[in-house]
Amino acid sequence: MNVVPAAFGCLLGLGACYGARETVRVYRIRHHGVRVVGEVDHIRTDTDGDGALQHHPVVRFALPDGKTVLTESATSMPGFCPLSPGEQVEIAYHPRRPELIVIPGFDGPANPWLYGCLTLFLASFSALLLFAAVISS
Repeated sequence: MNVVPAAFGCLLGLGACYGARETVRVYRIRHHGVRVVGEVDHIRTDTDGDGALQHHPVVRFALPDGKTVLTESATSMPGFCPLSPGEQVEIAYHPRRPELIVIPGFDGPANPWLYGCLTLFLASFSALLLFAAVISS
């Protein structure tokens, strides 16, 4: 067995597993999470690996027991951010872990497709490398 393709295939497979987990988590929160209205506290801005701006809204909202949560959205938006501090937004949060939130409509329909397609690409390339490693032995 050729070790180099096998090692890269395993690393890409781990990346695909992480991508699949994040895609499913965001999907579940978006479609099955508890919906409440929160207020945008601020927008955290940083850059991705290519130097493009990424905007991460930080939202404050109240749980049914009255506890206030301040947390960042699980998804971000590149380029221009349509949200501003003080704006009211609908959020969906995980019922057992309210610090995990998604702002439906903020990231648009592209992110689930992007995450899903990237995950499929990594998994396919991983399988191809692992297959090549087994065949070459």
